[in-house]
Amino acid sequence: MFRFTEGFSKTWIPVGPKARDIYKPRLHVRINPKGNVTVAMAVKRKGESWRKVIGKFPNNKLDKQQRDILNEKYRKWFLVLEDETVLPQTLINRQVREYERLHEEAADAQLERDQGAGTVGQLIEDYLDRHVSTLKTGDQIERMFARGDDDWEGVNGEPSKPWMDHLVGGGQLRQLHHIHIADFGRQHLVDVLRDIQAPVMANRARAQMMKLCSFGVEHGWLETNPAINLPKNKEQKCNVILRDEHISAIWPLLQPALKFALATGQRRSEVANMRWSDIRGDVWIQEDTKNGQAHALKLPLFTLNLLPSCREGDYVWPGRDRPKINESTLSHQWLQASKEIGFESKLHDARRTAGSNIAALTGSAEAADRVLNHALPGITSRYVLHDFGDIKAKSLQLWANKLEGLTWVEPTKTRMGTFKRND
Repeated sequence: MFRFTEGFSKTWIPVGPKARDIYKPRLHVRINPKGNVTVAMAVKRKGESWRKVIGKFPNNKLDKQQRDILNEKYRKWFLVLEDETVLPQTLINRQVREYERLHEEAADAQLERDQGAGTVGQLIEDYLDRHVSTLKTGDQIERMFARGDDDWEGVNGEPSKPWMDHLVGGGQLRQLHHIHIADFGRQHLVDVLRDIQAPVMANRARAQMMKLCSFGVEHGWLETNPAINLPKNKEQKCNVILRDEHISAIWPLLQPALKFALATGQRRSEVANMRWSDIRGDVWIQEDTKNGQAHALKLPLFTLNLLPSCREGDYVWPGRDRPKINESTLSHQWLQASKEIGFESKLHDARRTAGSNIAALTGSAEAADRVLNHALPGITSRYVLHDFGDIKAKSLQLWANKLEGLTWVEPTKTRMGTFKRND
């Protein structure tokens, strides 16, 4: 089956003053003279035509997430259109019925909101569906709002506030689902924040509640925003880096994925989501990054040797019972190893350690920023589009040389007269 690839999207270039059309099986791509792109499914049978737009884009620069969404929609409609008995008029009738159903549901929801009969849970579902689902961090936010299961047998200890239900599991904001819109107020939000013990997590929950309420006001769920100026906990900036002796001590205790994370300074999500197809020769290409900018790293031989020797599956670092390793597993493994050497640290401290060493070795904080793929500040990001490949390659090589010196174990002689390393 046809798939949307980066190479195919790059061919969406306008030619001349007229719109350009590209046709694939059941697919029609139109590029207007300004470079705007419309992607649609199309079919013509027995004199009838049908067309459904599955994507509109301002240019041909699609990221991996956008291509995945297009592939999912294309596969769904391609399988429908493969049935020769399905006529365009049948599809049009289905669309009309679907539009009528959605319009009726929207009208009912608006009536409930006007009467204050809805619940915050319905607001949350609308927020997740219309806003959060478009974000790269959508999965993390959905887990924060996840609804807990009712515990009919009770739990140990009473909820901190009378209005809170007995819930097991779910996210930090699970208690909000049961509140009626008409009763929803600032005190509910304050109670939820105070019920979260970890100060940093409470601040993350606070940010999401403020966004939820702003969305509610904007889309007619709420008359006023009850989340304005919610109390915020003070956060201490973490400045932990591993000294040379810490690196030497922890290295033998680390799994290969963690060694690779320390050697490259990349985020745990980028290491966990690393695919074999992202490695082209000695270059690791990250197309889907936190700041939205593609990131290419030329890996030194020392770092390449940390990769698994055999390729099994699509992902470089597979999990025990899943295609790829879980990000939280990486964090837990690092924490356990750091405790064993008596210097407790977090996986993100490895990224800070790599950046600090690269800055010291190169004499340039900018070199560290480019390896770590920090976003360029302000308007600079719009005008400086250089990849800085040479700077990143030299920086990683210097850091690899230092790591190799810190982690090298002197060979010992065996009975047969050959040498082996003690690691």
